[in-house]
Amino acid sequence: MGPDRETLSVPLHPKIVAEIGIHAILEIPAAKRYNLLTIGDPERNPLQPEGLGMSDGAMSWRSWVACALLGVGIGTAILIYEASPAWAVKDWNRTDDPMKGGIGAHAGKIGGVGLAYKYPPIWWLNIQIAGAIWHTQDNKRHNIGLMLQYILRQDAKVRLYGAGGAGYFYHKKREDGDSYTTSEVVNAGLGVGVEYLLGERLSLQVEGDFTYEGDDKDIKFLPQLGVFFYF
Repeated sequence: MGPDRETLSVPLHPKIVAEIGIHAILEIPAAKRYNLLTIGDPERNPLQPEGLGMSDGAMSWRSWVACALLGVGIGTAILIYEASPAWAVKDWNRTDDPMKGGIGAHAGKIGGVGLAYKYPPIWWLNIQIAGAIWHTQDNKRHNIGLMLQYILRQDAKVRLYGAGGAGYFYHKKREDGDSYTTSEVVNAGLGVGVEYLLGERLSLQVEGDFTYEGDDKDIKFLPQLGVFFYF
């Protein structure tokens, strides 16, 4: 192989790598589309900004078919689920099934980012904990958040609640050689939220909080979002 065709020694842009992976799943030769073996030609170099993304070429018919089938599949599943008798029962106040525990995902600067669990020790009070851990050799992150939710109003489908809590965020990153930078932040805040019962056991939670950010000492009104499945 000539010197103008040395491809493997050049780090690919993440967008290119992601699209190659997508096209590989769809059995489309994305590497050929990007002409990766002509990396020595600056006019065809895929690392140039104008060569990134999917806007530089028409989407293949297999990609369209895959997206269409995925959309039809998701839509059909939702319609079938909504038509089922269990999905039709949307009531927080059911006496036969109080739905005490919930698992799901949460994102917020107070309540944490990652997997979440919530449980009511008393029917009008929910304790929610959420967090995640992501550790690699050069990048270490973890966080955990704790929230208390006091139910102000509850009907069949909607809960209105007041909330308060705190979250801890840790990040350690390698800079050069054995040099690391570390940040530890504790956020806290108070706010109000709404939790809507989408189905028999699935809910969507939207919250707004006055948040004290421990890194810059600012107080901002920030959103939090959660999705839960009750059992």
